[in-house]
Amino acid sequence: MTFTFQTSPVEEETVTDKVEETTEVQEEVVDLQDVLDGGQAPEFTWGLMSLKVMDGEEVKFRCEVVGQPMPQVSWFHDEKPIAENQDFKLTYDMESGNCTLLIVEVFPQDAGEYKCIAVNEYGQAETKAYLEIELQEEAPNFVILLKDMTVNESSVLKLEVEVTGIPAPEITWHFEDEEIIAEDDIELITEQYKSTLIINKVLPEDEGEYRVEAVNKVGSCSCVAYITVIGKHDHL
Repeated sequence: MTFTFQTSPVEEETVTDKVEETTEVQEEVVDLQDVLDGGQAPEFTWGLMSLKVMDGEEVKFRCEVVGQPMPQVSWFHDEKPIAENQDFKLTYDMESGNCTLLIVEVFPQDAGEYKCIAVNEYGQAETKAYLEIELQEEAPNFVILLKDMTVNESSVLKLEVEVTGIPAPEITWHFEDEEIIAEDDIELITEQYKSTLIINKVLPEDEGEYRVEAVNKVGSCSCVAYITVIGKHDHL
């Protein structure tokens, strides 16, 4: 059952003068059952706040909710439910309405939207925020280096390196101090931290020193190898 209440204009008169105060007519719809039950839909009195932290830091999201009865709360990361484990700690004080999500150590994949949803029999409410993670800057370092090799003339030469670094470094190849450009029989394949040089048909003039350089805004590193080409006459 639903009742509609209306308030009427009110007039006030003092001794010195007469002041007429008109209050706008308001209409409020009240659900009788809610009034009798004392029920209240969930409402967040303190919403989540977006955070920006460094990779590896601890993060805590906090919010406060009210409702009658006190609602159940659930947490989500990019719309996926968060289950409590050793990395994610969830607390909820139903007396104070204080809710917290503690991430013990954040990684890049933890960035994104975080949402807390509160639900009871009278409705639901939600609050959300975003987590941005900055990576610790790191100078380049080779984890797979060039190696000296001996190859036959007209064969395929394949050289590979792998490097670390944050941000991802720019990788360039050099032969006898001249930068190598992909063309004709020369392929350069670089995928963020891995780079491959392929010479599909090795010639005698391809013999010499090859150098790879990795550079980012923090620093640089390089590695070298000497490639020996055995010509057809060398087999006679």
